[in-house]
Amino acid sequence: NLPYRRIALLAAILHHTTSLHSRILQASAPSEIAAILSPTLSDYWSRHYTLTDASHPRMPAPLSATSIQSLTINVAATLQFAYGHINRSPRHTRAAVSLLASIPPEHNRLTDPFIRAGLNCPDALTSQALIELHHTYCNGRRCLNCRIGHRQLAMHTLRDI
Repeated sequence: NLPYRRIALLAAILHHTTSLHSRILQASAPSEIAAILSPTLSDYWSRHYTLTDASHPRMPAPLSATSIQSLTINVAATLQFAYGHINRSPRHTRAAVSLLASIPPEHNRLTDPFIRAGLNCPDALTSQALIELHHTYCNGRRCLNCRIGHRQLAMHTLRDI
């Protein structure tokens, strides 16, 4: 997560990828996005964490699988969907939905309560829906307007009686 390495990674992506926007829009599988986001860094960055300090001879990959997954969800799929929506291109919106459906779900403080409540979350498409539910209903304390929240409140009330 060091800014130096992130900037070096972005520079490598831009240097090695012609038409970055177009390649992301054309990608249909997580592996294609991973290939775009995983360029080989220069030899300098294989030996340095920062601009000045030399480090271990074998540095970790610039991005972890989790980081690539997060960027695929939050950048690539979002870009595809927004492009499709703005340009009225169902092909791109479907590609974004398909891409999200082919990625494992995110596990974080927003999705975990839904999963503990018994909701099945098989993919990133579902985890993104749960995050939207959280922002729309949970943040506004609108539990009674949410089918999930209403069900949970009813179950807790019946248990307490």
